[in-house]
Amino acid sequence: MSASPALQIVPADVQAWRDVFARLKPSSLPCSGMSPTAWPPMYDNALDFLDRYGAPRRWISDGA
Repeated sequence: MSASPALQIVPADVQAWRDVFARLKPSSLPCSGMSPTAWPPMYDNALDFLDRYGAPRRWISDGA
């Protein structure tokens, strides 16, 4: 059995995700079939999640 891969820390660009997601509008459904009452809270919760838990770093394997 091989050893566990070594991990390294790389910066994550949470702000880029947030910026792109924020271009969506809570008043415009992002896909057909979604309930007009479901999307606004989903939108707000997604932005809240990114603001609260968007870590400045993430772990990746270096493939070793």
